[in-house]
Amino acid sequence: SQSIGYPVNTDAFEGTPSIAADGKKLYFTRWNENPKDPAWSIYVSEKLNTTWLPPKKLNDLVNAPGFKTIHPCISPDGYLLFFSSDRPGGYGKMDIWMTILDESGQPTEVVNLGERINTFEDELSPFYNNKTKTLFFSSNGNFGFGGFDIYKSHSGDGSWSEPENMGFPINSSKDEMFYVTTESESYGYLSSDRDGSCN
Repeated sequence: SQSIGYPVNTDAFEGTPSIAADGKKLYFTRWNENPKDPAWSIYVSEKLNTTWLPPKKLNDLVNAPGFKTIHPCISPDGYLLFFSSDRPGGYGKMDIWMTILDESGQPTEVVNLGERINTFEDELSPFYNNKTKTLFFSSNGNFGFGGFDIYKSHSGDGSWSEPENMGFPINSSKDEMFYVTTESESYGYLSSDRDGSCN
């Protein structure tokens, strides 16, 4: 692996990247742990030829001042941005939200995905498969295998289906997060702290 380098990487922390299908826009979380001025926000960097340009913080519609906004997921067409935030108006701690990006890449109205997706606890690491209209995410607010489990829900007719726990062996008694899959969903990758993980 190789660091993407400056100007994307800085003295702060950068992570949870999501890249548009055309490879020209990189969305990621940047945060710091300064107790006097903590910040957890989503940024975007555009690629010009082979160079990533200085990242820009998304506007206040996404990065609500004073609240955490993390884990961006951009749809393949570059118009839907899913993310997790503890902003007001949610159903619990961290909820999954969505915005439609306009032609210039600016967020428009932000909507909460609702109480079928979000619980009184945390929903994190959304991943959207545009071909199957399926949202994958992690939650610790349902009675699953323990810790964070990965769920999936299908979109249609303006609503989301009841989330389905992905079950064993994807989920365990530990924390499973950051699930990503191929377009055909024939296989996927995830992050877990289950036994046998590298320390």
